[in-house]
Amino acid sequence: MEMLAESIGDFIEALGISRLAVFGLHTGNKIGAALAANRSDLVSHFICCGMTHSILIDRGARNAAIRDVVGDLLAPDDPNAGNAKALRIWARTFATVARAWWSQRITGTAPFTPHDMGASRDEILDYIEAFLSMDAIYRANFAFDLADALRRTSAPTLLIELVTPQEDHLGRQGVAVAKLPLNGHLVTIENSDHEI
Repeated sequence: MEMLAESIGDFIEALGISRLAVFGLHTGNKIGAALAANRSDLVSHFICCGMTHSILIDRGARNAAIRDVVGDLLAPDDPNAGNAKALRIWARTFATVARAWWSQRITGTAPFTPHDMGASRDEILDYIEAFLSMDAIYRANFAFDLADALRRTSAPTLLIELVTPQEDHLGRQGVAVAKLPLNGHLVTIENSDHEI
């Protein structure tokens, strides 16, 4: 996450932007937190957004919750585990692409526009291109200490907790997480998920 944040910081500087507000959703909230913590000279405000599982303070609990959500997407730890898990990953990839292909913006009751078709196309291509990097980004996510980065963030920080009934067993995390940054504030959005 720190390496990705450093690359984004270099990109911001190359564009000639002196300071900007940063929004990060799910994995992006870890990259954004690393950028806000390590490059306070560039980040004027930070918006850390995620479903409850994505913002748990305790890294072990967060990793377990993330594994519950994406476990079938991750490569087996044992390279000799056989093809069964690889086949499940491939099948889940197809299911994800199919959901984007037949998204609500395409099949819903409202007329769809060329923009809607383009957005679905871009989402599908992005997912296919990112497929081989998925394992690496989740392993980086598991290794990242979100709480430490938020404690080191001095920019005003808005935490948006996306709450779903499926994650009620995790308990609300926003109040505790919003206290970590120096200038933290909380907004909770009910019945919302990664489609926010």
